[in-house]
Amino acid sequence: MQVVALVNSKGGVGKSTGAINLAAAFAAAGRRTVLVDHDPRRGTASRWKKTAEENQHEQVPVIKVESGIVKVLQDLKEVYEIIVVDGPAYLDNANTTLIACADVVIIPIKPSQPDLWAVEAALGRIEERQIVTGGIPRVYFLLSQSHSDERVNALELEEIREFGHPVLKSQMVNRVNYHRTIKEGTTVLSLPESDKARKEVMAIYQELIS
Repeated sequence: MQVVALVNSKGGVGKSTGAINLAAAFAAAGRRTVLVDHDPRRGTASRWKKTAEENQHEQVPVIKVESGIVKVLQDLKEVYEIIVVDGPAYLDNANTTLIACADVVIIPIKPSQPDLWAVEAALGRIEERQIVTGGIPRVYFLLSQSHSDERVNALELEEIREFGHPVLKSQMVNRVNYHRTIKEGTTVLSLPESDKARKEVMAIYQELIS
């Protein structure tokens, strides 16, 4: 696992929040990690980097890439062990190219019917590549911005499983600390070990490396 791409053809699903915090988790574990901002319309990761620098917070390196992602990733592989990519919040050739370069694709998805409908197009592109490559990239759904009451998520979770790809057991619940830390240019890993958001990110990290 070297290129971990978070993709979805719909915005507002927690893709950037997941990418930023997962990159921080890999870096905290001693892995040489870089975060690639490949979402030119939103550029959340780049804005987060600027905020971190303004507040003098030391964070994982961030590189903004608007085009030529294949060559950039090839060069980064010579330097970094883990490359986390925050993909575009829409489905176009850039997202398709990113899917073709990734070892692991994480699809953050909110437990709602509109999000279930929106993910179908991205899944089609991913599955086309898997047919050619014998199952690469590995694909995982990440329930994002979920409700703290599991009963609220249960019905949508069953529908997500029907897509046929694994759903990570760990989730990113809609918590204030995700929003607050991004706004401050930090991550939930800066919070105490007892913090629920921090525990969620570390649980996702542990699932991925296992």
